[in-house]
Amino acid sequence: MSFRHACPGIAGALFLLTAMAAPADPFRDHDGQLPPPSQYSGPSFRLSHAYPSGLPAPRMPWRTAIGNVPISTGNAAAYTQALKDSIARDMVALLANDGDWDAGSRGWYHDPWLGSQREAIHGMLVGLEQVDNALFPKSGLAKPFTTYVVTYYNRIGAQTLGRIWRDPQAPQLGGGATQYADGSVTVKLAFTTAGPQAWPAMRGALSWPIMMAANATTGHFGRPTPAPAYLMQADIVVKDSQSAPQTGWVFTTRSTTATPVRAAAGSGTRWCRWARSGATIRRSTARPMPARRSLKPGSTRRRPCTRSRRWAGAGACRGRTITASTTSRWQPRASGP
Repeated sequence: MSFRHACPGIAGALFLLTAMAAPADPFRDHDGQLPPPSQYSGPSFRLSHAYPSGLPAPRMPWRTAIGNVPISTGNAAAYTQALKDSIARDMVALLANDGDWDAGSRGWYHDPWLGSQREAIHGMLVGLEQVDNALFPKSGLAKPFTTYVVTYYNRIGAQTLGRIWRDPQAPQLGGGATQYADGSVTVKLAFTTAGPQAWPAMRGALSWPIMMAANATTGHFGRPTPAPAYLMQADIVVKDSQSAPQTGWVFTTRSTTATPVRAAAGSGTRWCRWARSGATIRRSTARPMPARRSLKPGSTRRRPCTRSRRWAGAGACRGRTITASTTSRWQPRASGP
């Protein structure tokens, strides 16, 4: 082989080695697999990573809601409602997917280093690649599903991310850098690939278009393609050493499935560690299930901005209509054009 013919191969190998040696971008937005414009014309995911620092202690209305005493089974519902109300406006804007959402400007942030795994529309990650439908024998689930998740940190919580990843190539793990301050809130949204036809519980559930590389419901595993994912659960976690003095953390979960967890399913709250692995959780509560509503699925009506049990919370529905369904009360939709 002549040197002239060998050069392109050498150059290609050097280029490949250089590319492999180049450091990965810790703040990469997503995996780069964009949807065809004919199938999706909305915004793509942008990582929010301008982590703040030096913030003062925030106002914590969930503490006030229970009289600044430790959380208990008697006051957990009031605590959870106040926690939801405090983030309601931002979550309504996020879930409505109406172009009004900008995480950074609203004070919400993401984890770095996950860009290569995030899909391009909402920055979601595969949670569980395949959940067997046999796990929910009484729910009507006919096919397995894949879960997709995305996590948001509020300003107080994002300070910890900023301390850890001040140098993305050399994370700081000592000197208290990993400790979260009271008032840190994390919201994790979980979506399923099982739609209403495969899982009646998802009838009327809010859906997002995402780029799916894994879809156990259809059996598609490969190149990402646009498909709807359905909101099934949200976790809200708050650092609160006053309300939960033993662990410093309160965990709440909100399910949005319709059957068997009817209508706007109750929120479960946990705030105390258990003694050993597998032991019964000692302090937790589940909100009673509300009665099924009479409003027909798919219809809309204006609702007064009063304190209620739906996600939108106090005042969050202003200027919006709420889509009725037999599942979630989280389903905001921007009114007007």
